[in-house]
Amino acid sequence: NGVSAGSATITVSQTSGTTHLAATDVTYTATIEPAGITITYNANGGSVSTPSKLIAMDATTYGELIEATPTSGNLFTGWYDAASGGNPITSITAFTNGTSPTTLYAHYASSSGIKCKRVFDAHYLHTETCQQSSSYYYCSGDRYTQGATITYGNAKANGTLLVTGDAFDCKVTTNGGYTERFYYVSDRWTPGTDRTDSAFDNQTAVLIYYKNFKDGAPSDLGVAYNSNNINYNGPVTAVTHLPTTSTWSNISLNSTSRMIYACDNGNCSYTPSLYTNNGNNEITPKPYSYTGYAARLLTVPELKKGCTSISGKTTITSIGYLKACNFVFERTQYANTDTTTYPTYGPWLETPYASDSYSAWSADGFNRFVGIGDASNTNAGARPAIEVSKSNILY
Repeated sequence: NGVSAGSATITVSQTSGTTHLAATDVTYTATIEPAGITITYNANGGSVSTPSKLIAMDATTYGELIEATPTSGNLFTGWYDAASGGNPITSITAFTNGTSPTTLYAHYASSSGIKCKRVFDAHYLHTETCQQSSSYYYCSGDRYTQGATITYGNAKANGTLLVTGDAFDCKVTTNGGYTERFYYVSDRWTPGTDRTDSAFDNQTAVLIYYKNFKDGAPSDLGVAYNSNNINYNGPVTAVTHLPTTSTWSNISLNSTSRMIYACDNGNCSYTPSLYTNNGNNEITPKPYSYTGYAARLLTVPELKKGCTSISGKTTITSIGYLKACNFVFERTQYANTDTTTYPTYGPWLETPYASDSYSAWSADGFNRFVGIGDASNTNAGARPAIEVSKSNILY
């Protein structure tokens, strides 16, 4: 006890009354190996549950790091190698014995007005096991072998640009914590005179929840877009399952009054579309109301803006178009083989299909693209998309 790392001389002395006696005391020289390298947590004004941790002598990363507890009115934003400024240190940051910093400093930011905070460490990202075995479809037709771990979204240090897939933990109720996982998709699409894919509000972020809603509560099940199997009136069935402003009291839409724009096959010109229904002409765009709801459905343009630059593909119906945006398929059959619990596809999109009166677009985890399905189909889900001013996001 109390022997430091390095060389030590140990003398074994004889005790009176011993049965077997040596001619003299026996002296050994031993090398004492340290238990590991101590990584010290400097709470930097906050507090920590433990002051340090040990990592192996040959560790190549820092490994799992605890979270510091901030003082009232602040949020913990990660570990750094300096008390102010410095470089972020996470569980996957490379570590070299003898040269890498061993004292980590907690950093904080004001929580005033913040609704969503960025996930700063990959250790906290959601994962699923790819259970599928197809060589062409689902996760196994993607870059994952059966049994491989799928990690959803990106972890980033604060002060870096928003990127599609960045994971956030959001405070959806006034008195709650930052407990609900969302993923940044793109800025808010704001069609008006300009109905192109370039009509975006760069001050408002659109984030999508990690799972579906059904009957106003989180669920893995799918629902219909419109149970009457018509599309030009919008997602009237799917919307009824979304969280209300009472359920998510800290979240609200910029405007609950929206126009529903149809998209044709992979092009999405969003020009007025004419449908014939029982002899009556129906035209989109149509006004639609999300009154009473804290979230809405994602649109095709928002998914296109976020995922096209990542996938390298330009047509939304190309197989693998959503390869780098697989976070929209979390808790679906993209990874899971349980066909009773999980829907085949990902979330319904707000956007109806322009070439018929009964189809709508959804994120399709089977083909990993944006596909169409009958509006009454329940193979896709109502996944809440929220609008948050970037001034209310910590990133």
